[in-house]
Amino acid sequence: MTHLPQIIQDLALILVVAAFVSLLFKKLKQPVVLGYLVAGMLVGPHQEFFPKVTDLEGINLWAEIGVIFLLFAIGLEFSFRKLMTVGASAGITATFQVVVMVIIGFLTGRLIGWDWMNSMFLGAVISISSTTIVIKTFEELGLKGRRFANLVVGILIFEDLAAVLIMVLLSTLAISREFQGVQMFEQMSR
Repeated sequence: MTHLPQIIQDLALILVVAAFVSLLFKKLKQPVVLGYLVAGMLVGPHQEFFPKVTDLEGINLWAEIGVIFLLFAIGLEFSFRKLMTVGASAGITATFQVVVMVIIGFLTGRLIGWDWMNSMFLGAVISISSTTIVIKTFEELGLKGRRFANLVVGILIFEDLAAVLIMVLLSTLAISREFQGVQMFEQMSR
């Protein structure tokens, strides 16, 4: 009998633990997404009391593929009509939220002694929400078709667009260590 490749063993471990934990979280009436996070912590390499995955490179590749499929599934459900119905209020709210969170993150970074670049990255990181988790939670709670859910999804989409622009801006600044508007505009237009 031949030995299974390590990636197959790791995927089997992940699927079994995720299935068990997600059933447990459903029974406890908790968000299944939270159960998936707990399952990841249980089989992750940073604990000693449970069997863990060993082929981290392979698992990271599968995780990236999973994120791509998750975003693709969200894209299939995305409707420009729905976004247009909440467009102005979602855009204003998302802009306000991103600006406030970037400022709070920047000031926090400066307060703890970080340089301005690391402080800007902190602000950018905390300004980004997880669209996929919010949408999955709305699905679980049966709230996806409600008007406020459409507004929240619109805000999250605007935040995702802002996140792309912020990351392009910050990566340009991090590489060049200076602000050059033309170079930044060229990067964003690609």
